[in-house]
Amino acid sequence: MVRRICLLVAALTLATIGLGATPIGAAASGTVETTTISVVNDGTATRGTTIGILCVVQMVSPAPGTPPVDVTTAELNFDAQGRPTTKSGELSPYWTADGDAWVSVGASTPTIGITTCAHTLVDNGGAESSAWTCDYTPVPSPAPVGTGCLETSGSGRGPVVLNWALDSAGLTSETVNMVFTNTYSAPVPPAFTG
Repeated sequence: MVRRICLLVAALTLATIGLGATPIGAAASGTVETTTISVVNDGTATRGTTIGILCVVQMVSPAPGTPPVDVTTAELNFDAQGRPTTKSGELSPYWTADGDAWVSVGASTPTIGITTCAHTLVDNGGAESSAWTCDYTPVPSPAPVGTGCLETSGSGRGPVVLNWALDSAGLTSETVNMVFTNTYSAPVPPAFTG
């Protein structure tokens, strides 16, 4: 019984924290949170890439028998051309392929406290180097201190850390656009020996 309650609370939490549930009905009254993740290949990739997501949610008033912190994960896969392919993990139902990106849309609620998500390029498809950018737009602006992307750009695979604003912050929307760029060297043509 306790396990069922935990699963129900976790499902409700995920459906309202900006991890991909489409805001409908009462859920749409919170801050609408949209995340877009894409991969750009500079050069020719020989295989696809994978973005790993780890989200930690603090519950404001957890129901008896439920943990005050919920940790969930997902993996988003892209093919060698940077197009979304497959997804897995507890958060995967909340992500949708849209063109050349994975997109998640949801809404905050008063029962959700601090939500922090880390996004890491766990497989860069054999690239020589990787870099990322994270663009955060709150409405209205400015965002509360400590929300949004902890850093706006960096080299390497991440993690790209994102803090969502509390429902009580009064934002109508938060939009995040993350781009991971993989750089591949040009193939060396074979030497002519003839």
